[in-house]
Amino acid sequence: MNRAVIWSALAVAGTVGLARWLGQGPRVVPGQSRVLLLGDSMAEALIPPMKQLAKDDRIAFHGVAVRGSTVQQWARRADLEQIVNAAKPDLILVALGTNDAHLTPASLASEAPALQALLKRLRKTGAYVAWVGPPKIMRGDNGAVDWIRSAVPSADYYDSRSLLIGRGPDRLHPTVRGAAGWAAAIWRWLR
Repeated sequence: MNRAVIWSALAVAGTVGLARWLGQGPRVVPGQSRVLLLGDSMAEALIPPMKQLAKDDRIAFHGVAVRGSTVQQWARRADLEQIVNAAKPDLILVALGTNDAHLTPASLASEAPALQALLKRLRKTGAYVAWVGPPKIMRGDNGAVDWIRSAVPSADYYDSRSLLIGRGPDRLHPTVRGAAGWAAAIWRWLR
């Protein structure tokens, strides 16, 4: 993907939510950082443009996405530590919540221990862990995104809900340009 397309798409996405407290939150250092992005189909959309942005900054980048996955599914993955160990990241970005937003109330209630278990497992690797929240859920949000948001420290959570991200025909997943703008906004947050 062309770097100019990614950065120009940032103007489409907007810059809302990019401010954070100086000295807090995740950071990438050009030529030094190693980033791992884990998540669902939203992570899948982010991987290509983020891979290009990382390449431009000489940052090692690896992404693993599983369509339709939830927090609980990732928390239960037997190979989670193997994935992390293979990438050797100093920063893990988690992009989950979209599928959790469509769970029944009973299923969502069972996710609370899973979220804490996932965060604990990822932090245990020694990498800095940050969360990329999904864009605004257009239909059927059960409050899962707010619940995840409240469980992750503010400086470590990128709230994507206010960004203007181009969506595909399903009104859920970003277009290629929408994903590029979203990735550029996240990358700016990390820089």
